[in-house]
Amino acid sequence: MQLKNKPVINFMDDNLFNSFLFCEGKKLYLNTAVSPNFIPIAEEILQKSYQIVYYELNPICPICGQPLNKNGLQKFILNKNKTIYKQKYSCKHHKYYKTTSLETFIGKYCNYTLEIKKLSLNFSTITYSSYENKANYINLIHDIRMSRQTSYISQTALIDQYLDKEENRVRKLIKKIKYQT
Repeated sequence: MQLKNKPVINFMDDNLFNSFLFCEGKKLYLNTAVSPNFIPIAEEILQKSYQIVYYELNPICPICGQPLNKNGLQKFILNKNKTIYKQKYSCKHHKYYKTTSLETFIGKYCNYTLEIKKLSLNFSTITYSSYENKANYINLIHDIRMSRQTSYISQTALIDQYLDKEENRVRKLIKKIKYQT
């Protein structure tokens, strides 16, 4: 027996989904809230390779408060193996220019995502290996071209933050043990 009115289950509201990404021809537009790690997943799901364009949702001029106009694309090589584009904007009333920022996922003046950069540090917490071996392993896993210098720079830039985090974790454990005794 089949039901005439089958229940429809919506996984996600289309408007919500479209605010994060949408396709226009051979371009896949991603909001700045979407991690670059989503790009290979999206291409796998869609079974196509798209020109990836990151954009900001409703950018506004900080000087006059008017909406910014699109003003071309800036080429960016993500992890030194995938070309993506960042939307550029300009204000028609002022000489204000802005490019879509991905600093929540990619450090300024760097091509590698923060997640990739943290891998070098994570390998050091497991066992000792040279920076070249770390870089080779990261390159093998993620199909990128990271140099040993980048592995070294990434690790030294993140080590203080990691040590502070671990120190706080150990302090909390010590307090917990003292309270239990």
